[in-house]
Amino acid sequence: SMRRRRFQEIAVSLLKANSTGMLILIICLYSFKITDISRIMMGLFYFFSTTLLLLNKLAVYQILSHYRKVGFNYRNILIVGSRNRARDVIQAIDAHASAGFRVMGFTFSAGP
Repeated sequence: SMRRRRFQEIAVSLLKANSTGMLILIICLYSFKITDISRIMMGLFYFFSTTLLLLNKLAVYQILSHYRKVGFNYRNILIVGSRNRARDVIQAIDAHASAGFRVMGFTFSAGP
């Protein structure tokens, strides 16, 4: 789930994936001795694809975060546990409203 990931983590994984794809492309071009493709064109392709994908992810991340703060796109959860831990979990969930979790109920066990 991408709900709990920070945008920096998403950006790093996207950069890794894009770099791996470019590396595989370069290896294939070298292996098959294809020389008709300009290195400048490949560099521009890498730059623009990475930049546009990051902008796309940022826009989606911001839009979904906004909708979760407003009250849409939530995951409902039920908390079962001791009174103190349940209270801590509820406070942590309330502190991060943009994560998209909503406490629907809770039950306390008779802890030690």
